[in-house]
Amino acid sequence: MRSIIGFIPTQNTNELHLRVKNLTGDVIEITNNTVVANFATMEKIDNKKVEIILTVIFPSNECEPYFVSQNHIKRHGINFHQFCMELKGYEIYDKNNEVPKWELFWGNISIYDIFGKNSSYTIKDRPVNLITT
Repeated sequence: MRSIIGFIPTQNTNELHLRVKNLTGDVIEITNNTVVANFATMEKIDNKKVEIILTVIFPSNECEPYFVSQNHIKRHGINFHQFCMELKGYEIYDKNNEVPKWELFWGNISIYDIFGKNSSYTIKDRPVNLITT
């Protein structure tokens, strides 16, 4: 299965693209004009964490730089796709600056380094008001 990093297209006509920035999704369909991907995120609804699947349609002519191999380079025993899935859409901050997930992965930062007891990183839930109906 192919994966894609969420991105904001240059011709952004769908505000939902903003929700998938910095996440990796599973490509479910590729046509000549579009790439359809599912992104799994964790949202807080009524004080409970719920997995939300968001389907996004990207223009295919802009997708090539954002495709990721699920079985490629591994860091700390997991590949980039697995790393992003472990982070479940949380925002990761270092000294009050958000750190992109790709930067953490390629910087050889492990999941334990982020979630560990002595971690220097701050983890924030994504704001609840981003949920659309």
